[in-house]
Amino acid sequence: MKATVRDGNVEYHYEIIASQGQFEIQYAGNTVGVIQKGSTWQQISGAALPPAILKQLVLYIEAFFDRTGV
Repeated sequence: MKATVRDGNVEYHYEIIASQGQFEIQYAGNTVGVIQKGSTWQQISGAALPPAILKQLVLYIEAFFDRTGV
């Protein structure tokens, strides 16, 4: 799934790949983090994503995967 998020006036284009309850976040073909939902969403690996970016990515994940049932 592709996701475009904004940080101020800058847009970032990410790819989100679901795998066994975790979501791999890729930017420009490189994995920049893995997030998963436990009692809350958290980044479990990779360089720390800015909180505003992480929040937008979680919103994309929740909207897409609720809609598709994946």
